[in-house]
Order: sequence, then C-alpha cells, then structure tokens
Amino acid sequence: MLELLLAAQQRFGFKISVDILARHPQRLLSKAPHLASQPGLRLITADILKPLPLAADYSHIIHAAAETNVALDNPTATQVFQSAVEGTRQVLNCASQQQATRFLLLSSGAIYGPAADRLFALSESDSWCATHDASIRSAYIAGKRAAEFICTATAQEQGFTSLIARCFTVCGPYMPLRSGFALGNFIADVLDNKPIAIQGDGTAMRSYMYGSDMAVWLWTLLITGKNNQTINLGSDRMISIENLAKKVALIAHHNTDYPIFVAKTPLKNSHPEIYVPNIELAAQSLNLHCWIGLDQAIADSFAWARLNK
Repeated sequence: MLELLLAAQQRFGFKISVDILARHPQRLLSKAPHLASQPGLRLITADILKPLPLAADYSHIIHAAAETNVALDNPTATQVFQSAVEGTRQVLNCASQQQATRFLLLSSGAIYGPAADRLFALSESDSWCATHDASIRSAYIAGKRAAEFICTATAQEQGFTSLIARCFTVCGPYMPLRSGFALGNFIADVLDNKPIAIQGDGTAMRSYMYGSDMAVWLWTLLITGKNNQTINLGSDRMISIENLAKKVALIAHHNTDYPIFVAKTPLKNSHPEIYVPNIELAAQSLNLHCWIGLDQAIADSFAWARLNK
C-alpha cells in the first residue's frame, strides 16, 4: 500500500502525510529502507494493546495490525484473540479522539470458518461457521469476527465511516517464505533446490491475488467505499495446491519434471477444501477486478524472492 501511495504521489504531485505505527519499526527500515526514508512518512513505535501516542489530526485510519502465526512463532490463542479485539478497540478510540472521517479494517476470509468440505466460493452474505476449540486458528477467527462488530458499532455511535476488507490469500513482494502459506514455501523450495513439499494431499483449492491488486482494492475501498461496506478481497480464480506446485516448478524452474512430494493421499469420496472468495460485490460496487494473472503473479513473486534471498 505504501509503494502504491508513493508512486501516486510522484505521478500526480499531491501530498499525503502518513504515520505508520509498529511495535518494531526497524523491521520496515530493514525490509524497505527506500519507503522509510520518504518525506511524508513517519514511523512511530507503538503497541496497539496500549494507548496510542498520537497527536496529529487524522482524516483516514487503516487498521491492519493483528497477532498471527504467519512467522510460525506460535503465539497463544489468548494473545491472538486479545490482539484482534483489544487492539481494534484501541485504534477505534484513536479514530474517535482524532475525529477521523473514514476507518478501514483489514479483516480476513478466515471469519467464514473452516474450509473443510466447502463446495463454493465465499460471499459476504454467507453464514459464519461455529468454532469449538481453543486453537490459535479459532482464536484468530473469533477475534476477527469480534473486531468487525466493534468496528461497525463504534463507527455508528461516533459518526464516522467504517469499511471492512475480508482479505484472502495475497502474494508478491514482501511475501513471507517458510511460513504457513503454500506458495511462499513452494518458492522457497525451488530457491533452495529442494523438492517442492506439499504438507496435505494437494487437493485443497486456493486462489492468489497479487500485491499490487490488493493495494488498489484497499485504497479504493478506503477512499470511495460506502459506509458500513464490507467486501471480500482476493482472486476468484481457484487452483488446487498440487497444480499450484506444478505451476511454480514450471514458471520458476522451467521444468515439468521438477520433484514434488505430496505428504498425504486424498481420502475416497471426500471433497476438497475451498478457500476462495466470491468477489462479485467488489466488482459491481467498486469496479474492482484482478488485473494480474496467476502466472505473472508467481513469476514476479519468484523474481523478487530470488533477488532478496
């Protein structure tokens, strides 16, 4: 999102001041020093579970912080839930105090519940599935649902516009490798000259939105979305995990015989998991589409990962 904002500033000449809150701002400095050094961008050390040290008047607020297990560092379920709920409450308090006019919450497609045996792409109106355990994933789902509720309720009470993006799988620059995401792991396997390892049976259906499309969708929703608008954010072009591995091998290694290891055998008479959004609402209401196809997304993601390995 920052890359797109800076490109727009350079092209059109308008000026925007952005304060970026993070527990560890040095991570941004190490990942993207060219962003951190830009005029108009200010890094602020802050923890969203504590009162935020802000003094400026903000017209727009984007809340994208949450505790996850992307880095496989295994936070507790309580930490994940508290981060989603109390963190959102703190940022909403900031929006109320600063008299912001528009508030964008980055939620997750995970709020629809477990993907097992689902036979359809997910729409914004689909019912939520119950969760009955105390796992990190269940805590994440419950926390995101609660965050959506308090975001909408607080905005109505305080009189500012609330917008929610339920994000599905995204790829591209800055995508973590060796994490909980299949595509990043597959690219890392090829970069390390190892067989591509599939942890499941390869039948699960996923989709991948390229990061530049994601940024366009989020800025468009923030600036032009209607009050209380919620959209799915992601690609609706589904592919099985096994076919994704084959595509990565072909695009990244130019090899149709690249070794692929599938850990499990598909169960008979079972349906594949489907974690894919229906994006008709975003297309109809905001004229949003996925402009970058999967082949290009994989090629560009691999090229960036190879250069930054």
